[in-house]
Amino acid sequence: MLEQTIRSLTDAVRNPLLAVPDGLDPKRLGVYRRLVLNNVFSILSANFPVAERCLGVDFRGLAVDFLENHRAHTPLFTELPQELMAYVSERPDPRWPFLLELLHYEWIELKLALSDAVECKPAQGDLALSAYAEPLAYLFPVQQIQPGFLPLHAGAAPTLLLAYRDRHFQVQFHALQPAAHCLLASLGASGPMSADLLIAHVLEALALVDADSSKRATQTLAHFIRLGAVVAG
Repeated sequence: MLEQTIRSLTDAVRNPLLAVPDGLDPKRLGVYRRLVLNNVFSILSANFPVAERCLGVDFRGLAVDFLENHRAHTPLFTELPQELMAYVSERPDPRWPFLLELLHYEWIELKLALSDAVECKPAQGDLALSAYAEPLAYLFPVQQIQPGFLPLHAGAAPTLLLAYRDRHFQVQFHALQPAAHCLLASLGASGPMSADLLIAHVLEALALVDADSSKRATQTLAHFIRLGAVVAG
């Protein structure tokens, strides 16, 4: 009985079209509903400022739809961004085919900025992807999206990026070439390994067997180590 009462109350708060539960003042419910919506909207707009600017007033409409229709899997406000991404993935809007990738791009920055992951140094001679680095691949040029540029079609080639938190705790983004992205993605997927083994594996996968490709891959890994995106044992 209590569970049903709570469910009726929360449903009414989320959706103004539902009947007001018995014994509850409609005006007070309206005040509470606005407070909840404003809190949700405030959290989402703070986490996704570019998406809010791109969608304009429709971003608040998205927040309303999200509150009314999405069943979150967590009670934590800090995880609302992931819940919004899940909602958008389930209900794509043809007006903004880029939206899910843009949300993810914005969320990654916050995720890395707030991460408290422990950096584990690999064994001597091995390399590992930093706990504060993620290679990213998008269909849309997410780093260019703004109110004046809202692409309706994916780019001619994927947008490959490295997101990482530097030694000054600032999140940085770098554009990647396909081979560099493959190096980082392979290292992240496989776990620690030697540079020689990683390079051999990637170059074989890319059908690049010349000495110049191996030299460039070695230089690229050295660059990532200097950035702190790759950790050397």
